[in-house]
Amino acid sequence: MAFIRHFHLGSDYLGSSEDHLRFVHAETQQPQPYAMFCPTCGEIWARMPVDGSNREWRIIGGYCEQHPGPSRYTVHGSLILAWEPELTEILPDEVIRREFELHMRLWDKETEHDHRTSRAVGSS
Repeated sequence: MAFIRHFHLGSDYLGSSEDHLRFVHAETQQPQPYAMFCPTCGEIWARMPVDGSNREWRIIGGYCEQHPGPSRYTVHGSLILAWEPELTEILPDEVIRREFELHMRLWDKETEHDHRTSRAVGSS
């Protein structure tokens, strides 16, 4: 049985892809619709509904692009859920492009931070 998962970022529609049943603890489960909630601003900034799923929405915490979160390694604004690799496998192209850009921004920021730190240490 196939389902269609949609990806919304605010009012922007980023696409859809086919989703499938999950097997959790030897039990078949339909895909879970998600709403991403930013714990800093309180906004639901992304939605991932699933056509045909009988599961209720799950609201999950995830920092929006405007709020970096507690760790400098948090990819704020990311739709990737570490605990659900099946979701990562079906991301539409537009979401993958966006994820790439978010991760590269973090990489650039960290690389710049590392260079500033090494210059400060070298000048002491």
